[in-house]
Amino acid sequence: MKSKVCLLCVFLIPFSMVEVKESDSLKEKLVKAIVTAVVDRKKINQKKTELVGRIIENLKKADQVLIRDMLEWKQSEREEKELEKRFFDMEADAFAKLKRRLDSELDLYRLMLRNSAGFYHKHFTIDELKILRKFYATEAGKKTLKLSELAYERGMSAIDKHVIPLATKISKEVQKELIEDFMVQEP
Repeated sequence: MKSKVCLLCVFLIPFSMVEVKESDSLKEKLVKAIVTAVVDRKKINQKKTELVGRIIENLKKADQVLIRDMLEWKQSEREEKELEKRFFDMEADAFAKLKRRLDSELDLYRLMLRNSAGFYHKHFTIDELKILRKFYATEAGKKTLKLSELAYERGMSAIDKHVIPLATKISKEVQKELIEDFMVQEP
């Protein structure tokens, strides 16, 4: 089940999306049938959850260093502990906000569907798409999907390369807001 995307992923991400013409309705229907049979929403959402978790863990490590640097100038240990507690309370809220934004702005499933559809639309004729649709319904087609874990992993790696820049940008924005909010609330 987890490798439904497998065979496609090696080929999909490098290709740019292709505009679909209105006259291609049969082709669109065939492409949609194949793509929805091949792209595994559960596996892609699992990958997204793992990615968000890695981003948050990396930010937590960075925040440990950041708070130490920010508190160096405090006079008393008590004042330092209070500010540190307040920072990490605010950090928890900031990470919840980050997770919500990443969940709403990073739609990996839709990205895979668009890339898959563009790939099939660009590279296959209607007759070939009919053959592929039938093939994926056979035992050999099902076996191909099951045995394509390597291709799947390569595709997920390509998603990482495309998603990390956007996720990093969002993370930096949320982290900046956390620092600004923290500094504004400074007693």
